Amino acid sequence: MLERAVYPFFRRVDFRGKGRLRRVLPVRSSGEAVAEFPGGMRLQLDLRESLQRDFLFGLYDRTELDLVRGHLRGGDFVDVGAHVGMYTVAAGLEGAPWRLVSYAGPAGGLRPVLPGTEVTATFQGGRVSGSAGARE
Repeated sequence: MLERAVYPFFRRVDFRGKGRLRRVLPVRSSGEAVAEFPGGMRLQLDLRESLQRDFLFGLYDRTELDLVRGHLRGGDFVDVGAHVGMYTVAAGLEGAPWRLVSYAGPAGGLRPVLPGTEVTATFQGGRVSGSAGARE
């Protein structure tokens, strides 16, 4: 009931005291969930992690996401950290070509792609397509 009716409402509406409610309303701590946010953004969340449980509940920085959506479309965008990728998705993937330049390594630090390797992606109509390859 909470995950299907109440938490989607919390993601759409910002109000004082939402953080206090998070301490008393349960959010499951296993499995995955797909959450939709204002503007049609959808994220697949790993509920083993507390930050992603907070996103499912509706605790996220709406002001920052609105700033990203309103001002950072149609150009280069670097999501430093890209822990969950919320700001990258909010920047507007639709129709924009993307090129991977680094990724999070096993210890969490950024690692560049291998020299001569190119990974690209395009997001269109809710689908992703792309290519990966190495130049010799």
